This record gives sequence, structure tokens and C-alpha cells, in this order.
Amino acid sequence: MSGGGSRAPWEGSGATSRRLVVSVDIGTTFTAASFCILQKGKLPKFEEILRWPKQSRLRATPEMIWITPYPGLFVILTTPTSWGSRQQNRMRQAAIQAGLVTADCGRRVKFVTDAEVAVLYAIDTGSVGDWVVLREFPIEHLGLIITSSQQDVHLVLCDCGGVIKSRTFCDKLDCQRLQYGVDTLYHCSIISIAQEAQRNRVFMAPTLNTLYSSAGCEESSKPAAPKYQQELDIYVVTLKILPGEDYGKDFLQIAVKIPQIPSLQSFIPAASPERFELTSATQILVDARYASSRSSQPSGLTLLDFARTFHKDLEELTLFPLPPVRAVPLNTSDQHNHPTIVLTLDQTNKHTLYSGAITDEGYDLTISNSSFVVSGSGSIGVWWGTRTLLQQLVLSGKTPDGTYKFPVGSGRDSPGWEVRGFMLDAGRHWYEADFLGEYSAANINEFHIHASDNLWIPEILYGPEWRTLYSSFRFQPPPDSSIYGLVPYRNESWPFADFSRLQSRCAQRGVTVIPEIDTPAHSLVISQWKPQLMINGTPDVLNLTYPPTIPTIQSIWAEFLPWFTSSEVHIGADEYAASLADPYIAFVNEMSSYIEKESGKGIRVWGTYEPSSTSAISTNVTIQHWDFPDASIPVLLLEDGYRVINSEQAFLYLEGKIPGESGLPQTLNITLLFSGADAEGGGWAPNIFSASDGGNNTEFNDPGVRGAIFALWNDWGPNSTTPLETYYQLSQSLAVFAEKTWAGSGVRVSELTVEQFEAAYPTLNAWAPGQNLNRVVKGKNKAGDIVFAFGRLPHFPFDTGVDSVGPPYSLSFSVRPTEADVQTTGNTSAARLFWGKDSELLASLLTFSCNGEYYPLSGKAALEGGKWTDVVVRATKEYTSATMSREGHRGPETYLYQTSVNIWGDYLTEVNMSFAAPSRIIGSVGFGGDIANVVLRIG
Repeated sequence: MSGGGSRAPWEGSGATSRRLVVSVDIGTTFTAASFCILQKGKLPKFEEILRWPKQSRLRATPEMIWITPYPGLFVILTTPTSWGSRQQNRMRQAAIQAGLVTADCGRRVKFVTDAEVAVLYAIDTGSVGDWVVLREFPIEHLGLIITSSQQDVHLVLCDCGGVIKSRTFCDKLDCQRLQYGVDTLYHCSIISIAQEAQRNRVFMAPTLNTLYSSAGCEESSKPAAPKYQQELDIYVVTLKILPGEDYGKDFLQIAVKIPQIPSLQSFIPAASPERFELTSATQILVDARYASSRSSQPSGLTLLDFARTFHKDLEELTLFPLPPVRAVPLNTSDQHNHPTIVLTLDQTNKHTLYSGAITDEGYDLTISNSSFVVSGSGSIGVWWGTRTLLQQLVLSGKTPDGTYKFPVGSGRDSPGWEVRGFMLDAGRHWYEADFLGEYSAANINEFHIHASDNLWIPEILYGPEWRTLYSSFRFQPPPDSSIYGLVPYRNESWPFADFSRLQSRCAQRGVTVIPEIDTPAHSLVISQWKPQLMINGTPDVLNLTYPPTIPTIQSIWAEFLPWFTSSEVHIGADEYAASLADPYIAFVNEMSSYIEKESGKGIRVWGTYEPSSTSAISTNVTIQHWDFPDASIPVLLLEDGYRVINSEQAFLYLEGKIPGESGLPQTLNITLLFSGADAEGGGWAPNIFSASDGGNNTEFNDPGVRGAIFALWNDWGPNSTTPLETYYQLSQSLAVFAEKTWAGSGVRVSELTVEQFEAAYPTLNAWAPGQNLNRVVKGKNKAGDIVFAFGRLPHFPFDTGVDSVGPPYSLSFSVRPTEADVQTTGNTSAARLFWGKDSELLASLLTFSCNGEYYPLSGKAALEGGKWTDVVVRATKEYTSATMSREGHRGPETYLYQTSVNIWGDYLTEVNMSFAAPSRIIGSVGFGGDIANVVLRIG
């Protein structure tokens, strides 16, 4: 936008060439409205509204005035600058109830802060002269615009929603608290402006001079003020550029939102054009006093441990060969030889959760032109601070000179809740331990693994064939163990070494693995091992009154408790019959005592209705609530002294691939979490258990609410999804959940809006360090990029060096198999056409194999021995197809890869499958035919 009233022609929006914009300013003194008819290619012009509908003189009926332009109508409401998404959502609901838009068109209601409106008006009328905006709107919560021309730099400070006029700075200002809260952010910003103005011979507006005096500045130091716009609550400062000095376009900065996931609590850039520059010479120094300081998390990793993982991540993202991490005294001169990242602790600077409990997950940032200091309240706090550095590096990108630059300033951050995790149902679906380890890159701190369960198909489960129903137990005891027979699929279970590696990898990234062995319900795998333990007629439920049952369960835990590094474990304990409440309660309490005695660990259970008048579960047990109000009522649990983790299914339950009768979604509902979690249109947070009944929600700082865990269930069994399809479901959900369990909703002004989340997420997901779940090939990330192409291959098997390629992609090739290659009986996997880390493609029925499951095409799609067939395999995250042009057949034929899933025994349904490209090996020793013209292309 240019100044002096100049406007550019409207370029239109998609196919829309004409749009009506109505602006309503709802203020404390008066309300005003204006409108603008935007026409493609024409200059926008706002018109004053002089006659209102239903006055004595009408040019058309009010209904027609509204109905005619409605299809292209947007409503823009101004709000106080300090308002957040919660208040805006209430305004949106009011607009819907007032009939401005219908409920299904709520996104047509837009918002702009009053500070932005004032600046835009001043720019449009030319009140601040000719200038060019260097920052895009909106600058959340602070009305600062920095602009530049060839001669002068102008700074415009707006009303900021009444803060400047209505609050007394000398009463509020506390220099020790400048990093806390929105009000002190304003104060800090204004004082910084005043002090910078004095140092640089700046003219200031009278109002700013007054504020400057209120802060204790000398009256004689105030320069004169040339002009200001009192009527618009706009204060103009003109900064004279001194000859020969380059201030840069970011000469003055102010506290603003720093987009990242999860959001940063506060950051105040310094009033300086300097930058911290990260180059290949940047050192990572660990404060030697704290190098061996261990996290309070169960893993007990040291500050030096976290620093080494951070070093790997930084090298991965920058491609810089950085100097090795060193632990040194902080007074060393090494800090000043090169730009330095310093990792240290400040255990006197207490960070707290929203409950007021002290946490070691908090951190402070202090950035100068020579150092980027991350100071944590514990080593895990430093770890989260390094995540902020990496996210800002990714979002800002590399500068033209090949370095990364960060604004100088100070920041502060800590989570709102202790527990911020997700649960994965590994009992009904197999996942390799190394694959699960890649999830540790998500910015959550717990990974709850549901490690035992069974399918629920009633006609099989409660019939004579119950022993054949799929069930699993994922921890693999050694062969000499007394419980070795418990594991039905040893090739789909984790030996100690594999699970230890998973826990270690997660711990390196601040994530604790919470293992769950689910009893006494969901226990078919135990009944198939020892049928005498089950309740007759219900093989998935154990008989707790049968004397050997609880000792058997304890023997299972005795085998695996030494494996687990977490301070808590999950014993399941859900969906047990209410009529058996007393033995159920006795079981939970006995297991709590047993596990604490054997390992010092606490336990968690799923919330379960147990209507006993004689006993109760110990309050030492954490209740993981999941079903309001049928299974548990959290506010009552809290009143009774329990600690609660929120996994309410209305918000936090996901289902693999399709909803079935449960109606559960495949991803977390972002709209619900940002603006539909309560009756007032507020966002979700761990203290929200009901969207319709606010009386069953708690305050955000309730000390009994430990946090939240969302869950993905694999009710349809091992063939319904691939491991990577699970990731596609979880990736965005993990990010939005990280934001909502770190910042909450309506608590901090710095929390992300849905628009800010959606803008930041794609980049952060694509560049998350320590994993490659998107299966991206470096340098091959644009549609049309060719990963590899081979006309003729010198031999089989042929190694391409590319492990796996995620969708979208196309893999084209010509194949001429032998008759033996295309057989449909015997060892069909011998004739392997392609193999990769995540999948393989076989000649027999052009079958995809993944995670131990086979997905053939129909018999009509069979390759023919001795004949050439041109094949194009195309994949997105939603499906995989094969298009075949066969010798002697008419035209190409396209087939989808699908599988049948059993929906709780009610019906079978077909679902699409998405496979990563099997790109590592072409051909196999057992393949006797020929493959040519192989091209793997992105998109």
C-alpha cells in the first residue's frame, strides 16, 4: 500500500469479480458503518452510510438490500486491539444470531483491530505523508507500523484499544516484569521508543512525551513534537536519518507475536537494527556448571545430552558443518570469537504452569548480535528453547548471503500444563519401534502406547471361534520367560532392545513413553493364552474373583516394569462391568500398590463408572477421562481429589481410516479446537470437557487437571491402514494439539489464531528435524521433480539408493515377467518388482505389501507372463492406483488399491490404501523377467 491516499485497483478473489464489503465499527462511544463495492480492475472507494434501512425514505426494502448482494458478502468487524480469538468468536456468534450471515458462513465475518483501522485511515487520507508500509497487517495486539522513505523513517503508534489513554503507566510499570503480560508489553514498547528517540535525536508527539515522563525520564530530555493526529488517537514520531548511517528497515521493533507451534509466550525485540547471525562458524557452548544437570523427566537426560541432539538438528536444517558442542565456563573468551549459542540454566528464575506449580520446562531467551542465550529452569526447558530457535530459523529462511539472522531481544516461555501427549493404539495395529521413534520430533512431551488389545467382532468374540480373533501383545519377553506364550505374533512384538531404543530416542527429544497393558477388559490376548482366567462367555474380560487372575497380571508387569523408564505406567482398566464395581476397584488399588512397591512408579487408568457404595479408587491413581458423562464426570473427580488427564472423545478421539459407527473423525477438528469448544465459541484447552455444558468445565488453572492426551484407535485392524497413513492422520493433529496444550485458549494474548496456525504449519511440518515421516527426498520436493529415471537396468536387483518416497508421486515402468513370476500360489514374494523401506510391489497381481499385509489388485489386473505391460502407479495420501497398458489389450485400464475392513461385525466395507513408493531396490534375485523405462516422479 502506498501513502497519500493512493490505492491500487482491486485484483479480485478467485472467480469473484465483484464483492460488497461492509465495515461496522462498534466502539464504546459510538458505532459507525461504511461499505465498499469492490469491482475487479477498479479502485476501491468507501462510501459513507447516511441513510439507514427502515428510515422514512427507502430506495429498496431492507430484505432486498440484504438478499441481493449476499452471495458475495463479507462482514468486517473492528475489535479492541487486546481482544483475542475467544472474544472474536463471541462476536462471530453474535453476528450469526443477528442474521448478518448464516451459521454455515461464519468465516464471512472478518475482524480488524481498531489500531489497524486508525493507521489505515491515516495512510489513506495522507495524514502521515508519503511512506511505504514495510510490515504486513495485522501486527497483533500492538499498533506499531514501521515505515521508510529515502529521507525519513516514520513511526506511528496507535491507540492500542484504549491502553495509552486509559491506563496510568506510573502505576503499572515495573521494570522487573516487562516480559509478563500484555499490559507490560505495551509499557516496555513505549518506553523503548522514547529512549531510542532520545538517543537518536527524534521528535516525539506530546502524548509520548507525557508517557516518557511517567516512566521517570528527565523533563529536559524531551524533544519537541512536530505533529500528531489527536482525533484519531494516532501518535506520529519522525525519525531523522543521520547522514552515513544505515539503520535498516527494522530500525525499531516492538513486542509482537512470534508465529511458531506451539506459540511463544512473549518476545520483546530490542530497539536496535542488529541481528544475531548464525553461520557455519557458530558455536554451541554449554554452561559447564550445568552440563551434567539432569532433567526431572524420567529419562534424566543432561543438558549436554540435549545440546548434542540440538547440534545434530541444527546441522540437519542448515547443512552447516558446525563446530562440536563444548561445555565451558561462561566467562570464557570463546563466546566472543564467533556468534555463539549458549545453553545454560537459571534455577532462580521460576517458571510455572497455569496451576501455579513450578516447572522445569520453562526457558528464557536473550539474543544479542554476538550470542543467542537459552536459559532454562531445567535442562528440559533449554530443550524447548532450542525448538524455538529452530522454528524461527525455518520460518525466516536463509538470507541471500547464506546465513540465518535473528532479531535481538528477549523472550520467555513455559507450558500451561504438565501432560501434553498423544496415544497410539498399537494393540490392534503393528508398528516397528524405529518407526514410532520418528514421532518423537512432535512438540509434545508424552507418547502413550496402547500395547495390548483385540478386535471387537461380536459374532466371533462371543462365539465358538473366539480363539481365532485377532489380538496382540507387543512386548516380547525372552524365550526363557514364564510368560513367553503370552505373545501370539512374535514377529510383531518388541524385544527389550527395540523398546529401549524407542524410549531412548523419544527421551532425547523431551518425550516420555507411557506404556499401557490393558486389563482386566480388552484382554482377549490373555484369555487365548490362559482361558481359565476369563469370565465365561466373555473371552475379552478377565475374572478378577478367580484367585490366579491378579497374580498372573502382576507376573506380566513384573516381567516388563524393569523395561520402562517412565515414572508412571497405564494399566488400562476401562469398560469393566459396573455390576463388578467392588472387585474392579480392589484390583485397581491392588495394582497401584503393587506397581509402586515393585518399581516406585505411579499408575493411570481410563475413567470408568464404578458405582460402589463401599469402596473407591485411591486418589493416588490418575484418571484419564475419555467419555463424558457415561464413563466419568471430571468435575466430580476433581472435587473428590483425583488428578485428571483429559482425553474426552468428543474432542480428542480419532479413528483409523474411516469413522464406522463410532462417528469419530480421522483428524482433530481444528475449527472445533480453535472456536467451537464451548457454548461461547471459545477454543479448546485441557480444562474443557464439554462443548455444550460449561458447568462441567473447569478453570484453566485448576491444579487437578494435569493436561491432555489425544488418542488414535485402530478399531478396524492391522490391514486397514499403513503406518505412514497413520502419520498422515496424526501430523497436523499433533501440531494443533501441541499449541492447545502448551498455550491453551483465551489465556495468553500470544496464542495462535487458526489463520496463524495454518500459515505456519506446512513449513514447520516439512522441515521438522530428526525424522522423515513425509519420506521426502532431499532436493526433490516440487511437483514434476524426477527422483530417478532408468531406461535399461544393468542387473537385478538394482539399488537406487533412495529408501522410500512419500506421496504424491508417480512410478512408471515397463515389465515383462515370466510365467513363474506371476503365479498366485506359493511364494509370490519371490518375484519382487520393487522394494523400499515402507513397501514392496510384487509381480503377482501387482500386489503391494506393507507392514506384513498384502494388497493385491483384482484378477483382471494380472500381468501376463512373457508379455510387456506399461504400468503407472500413482499415489496421494488418500489413494494409490495402477494404470496398465497391456500388450494385446485395448487401451489403458486403471485400478484402485483397496482392502476390506470389518466394522464391528456389522458389515464389510472397502477402503482405499495409500502406499509410499518402494524405491530402494528394482527387481530381485527371484525375478526372472525384465523391467525397463523406470521413472519415479514427484507429484
